[in-house]
Amino acid sequence: MVEVIYSEPFTISSQILIGCVLYLVAIFGTIGNISLIMALRRNVRLRNTSNLLTISLAASDVLISAIAMPISGFAAVNFNPSNHYTHHSHSYNYTPECAPRDHAPRLSPALCILNGVVIYVSSRISTWTLAGMALERYLAVLHPLKYNRIVTRSRMLVLILLIWIRSTESMI
Repeated sequence: MVEVIYSEPFTISSQILIGCVLYLVAIFGTIGNISLIMALRRNVRLRNTSNLLTISLAASDVLISAIAMPISGFAAVNFNPSNHYTHHSHSYNYTPECAPRDHAPRLSPALCILNGVVIYVSSRISTWTLAGMALERYLAVLHPLKYNRIVTRSRMLVLILLIWIRSTESMI
C-alpha cells in the first residue's frame, strides 16, 4: 500500500514565488559576495589575516548562490509533491529536481547530484571557516601580545586549504 504524505498541497503560484525568491537570493548573493571578495583584495588596508577567512567564507557562499540556488529555484517551480511518498517501512523522498510536475522540464541526474554536493560541501566549508574565525578572534583577545606570532598569513592559508580539502574530501 502506498501512502501519500504531504500535508498541504503546493499551488503553482506558491511554487513560482519560492522559485523567484531563490533566484533573487542567488543573484544578490553572488553579486554581494563577489563584491566583498573584490573589495578585500583591492583595498590594501583590508589585507590582513582575519580577512583571509572572510574571503574563504564569501567564496563558499558564492558556490551556494551561483550553483545551488538557481538549481533549487528551478526545482521549486517544477516540484511535484505527490512524488514524495512512503512505501511500507521505506521512505522515498526524491529531490524536487528529480521529481518534477507532469510535463515539466526535468533536470539531469548529474545536476541533482551536483546540487546536493555543492550544498553539503559549502555548508561544511562555511561551518569550519566560522569556527576558524572564532578561534582567530579568541587568540586575538586572549593572547594579544603573541597574536602576530601565532596567527600568520601562511598558517591562515594552510588552515583555509585544510578546511576546503577536508570539506570536499568528506563527500568521498
